[in-house]
This record gives sequence, C-alpha cells and structure tokens, in this order.
Amino acid sequence: MTHARCIITAGLVLALATPCALTVAPTVAMASPEDDLSAASAKLDSLGSTLSSLQDQLSSATSELEQTTFSIADTEQQISDTQTQLDEKRQELGTRMKSSYKSGSSSALDLILSSASFEELSSNIYYLDKVSEADAAAISEVQALSNQLEQQKSDLEQQQADQQAQVDSLQSQTSDYQNQVAEAQAYYDSLNEEVQAQLAAEAAAAAESEESNSVTTVVQAIQTQETINSNGGDTTQTTTTDNSTTSNTSSNTSNSSNSSSSTTNVPSGGGVSAALALVGHPYVYGASGPNAFDCSGLVCYVYGYARGRTTYAMINSIKASGGWKTSTDQLSYGDLVFEYGGSHVGIYIGNGQIVHAANPSSGVIVGPIYGFYGGGSY
Repeated sequence: MTHARCIITAGLVLALATPCALTVAPTVAMASPEDDLSAASAKLDSLGSTLSSLQDQLSSATSELEQTTFSIADTEQQISDTQTQLDEKRQELGTRMKSSYKSGSSSALDLILSSASFEELSSNIYYLDKVSEADAAAISEVQALSNQLEQQKSDLEQQQADQQAQVDSLQSQTSDYQNQVAEAQAYYDSLNEEVQAQLAAEAAAAAESEESNSVTTVVQAIQTQETINSNGGDTTQTTTTDNSTTSNTSSNTSNSSNSSSSTTNVPSGGGVSAALALVGHPYVYGASGPNAFDCSGLVCYVYGYARGRTTYAMINSIKASGGWKTSTDQLSYGDLVFEYGGSHVGIYIGNGQIVHAANPSSGVIVGPIYGFYGGGSY
C-alpha cells in the first residue's frame, strides 16, 4: 500500500470512528451540576452535623467558664465580707478579754460580797453568768467566722483550678472547631463556582427565614470564620489565674498580651455604635480589645471600666445606683443586659436584641436575649 493510500485509509477510519465516540461519550461518568450539588450537599451534611455539635459544645463551655468566673468574684466578695466581720469580732473579743484581765477575779468576788440581800446576790451571780456566756459566745463566733473564712478560701482555690481547666478546655475545643471549619473550607473551595453559588444562596435564604440545616451550618460557619479571621481571628491568648487577683486577671492579661496580625480601626469608648462596628470580631476569654473580646471585655472596651471588669462587679454597681431593671420591658437602648444568672452580658439595641461577644464559634454578634437575669444603664 502506497503512502498516500495509507493516509486516505487512516482518514476514513477516523471519520467513521468519530460518530461512535460522540454517541459513547455520554455514558462516561460526567457529573452534571445537579449531581455535583447533590454530592456536595451530602458531604457538607456530614461536616455540618459535626460542626453543629462542636458549636453547641463551645457555647456550653463558654457559658460554664463565665459562670465560674462569676462565682469566683462572688466568693472573693464573701471572703472580703467575712474577713471584715472576723476582724471586728476579734477586736471586740480582745477588748472584752483585756477588760476582764484588768479587773481580775476580785471584782467578781467584790460584787458577790457586796450583795445586801439574797435577791441581790442571786441577781449578781446571774449577771456574772451572763458575762461569762457572752465571752464564750464571742469566742465561739470568732472561731465560726475563722472556719467560714477558711472554707471560702478553699472554695476559691477549687473554683480557680476549675476556671483554669475550663480555659484550657475552651482553647482546645476552639482549636478543634477551627480545624473542622478549615476542613469544610477546603472541601467547599474545591467545588466549582456554580455549586458554591447555589450553596451560598441556600444558606442566605435559610438565614433570612431563620431556618437552618447541616449544609447551611457549614456555609455559615465558613463565612463567620472568614469574618473573624479578617478581624484578628488568629489572636491566641493563654489566660492564667492569679490566686490573689482573680477578678482582675482577665483585664490585665488581655491588655498586655492581646495581639494579632490585624488591628481594629474601631476606637474604644465609642458606646453602642462602637460595639456594633465590632461585630465579627473574635471571642477570646479574658480579652478586652482591641481585636478580641469576652462578653464583659466588650462592654469595658466600648463603655469603660467605671462599673468594673466582671459581670459580678457591673451588676452590684448598677444595683447600688438604684438602676437595676428586672423586666425586658424596662430596657432602654444602650442598657447592659445580663443573662444566665448574671454570668453573661450584652448591650441592648432594641427589639429584644443585644450585641455581645457570644462564644469562640460566633465571636461578636447581634442576637436575641436568652435567659434574661436583669439589666440597667451603664
């Protein structure tokens, strides 16, 4: 066969083969956009279930840590009150014993011998018994207060140990959550743009209707984490407990060690507008800005420290000023709102909504009031 004939023959074979290839091609596994979306939804459903569980755990861990911090502040106040009472009772007892030592037993004998009648003698002996009983009661009260103080100090040490363990646990759970979000992000990024757009649209629609499922949980978690990261979400902070100044540790630590690759352009002291401008910033226990916050840290950053650093101090300050509110109907724009027994605080912005540093999976957000405890103006 000549060279030219070979070329012609090859061309005919190719021409005949082409229609066959076109008819066979659709049988090859080529996923349609619908199939891609279905497969992505199935994968994200699994990831979403995990993320939803981790979000619940983070929320619970954050609440428990804030409650422990509240209890520590309460116990510290109890210790201060008991110490004051003990000092007063010791001083009274010391004065009583000093007076008794100076007068000696002769005064008691003189009192008995000077009795002019049996009735007066009985009265004087009864008086002396009462004095002795009062001394015994004073001694007993001092001892009881001493024991109470020791128990309170022991309770404080245990609470502080629990607090540090909870801080460590919260940091570990936050890391686990962020790793899971990163895994979901990597998978989400591998999807084509059409599928991503569809998933994002579904998530937006779910958010608008206040409905959620595992798929939208993933998309929303990714979007939230991206926002947090852009606002200093890589901030890491280890909070240690100083047994002597527990209530002040958070603010001192956050002011000295809070750092990130980005800095906020929201100035401190800006009130409600500043708090709203900080939506999307990360929650870090013990942080009071400028790039990360815990619940009371956010309040202090936008309002100042006039009512203290902890929710416990803020509540006592508001109550002392006579401005404590026990119903959400009494709240005004900008009021502090305390939740969950007083361990969590946010800032009221109307319509049953507060801006607050919620937890590590949400950061600073606007959301409804839950577990209302009380409130008042700053």
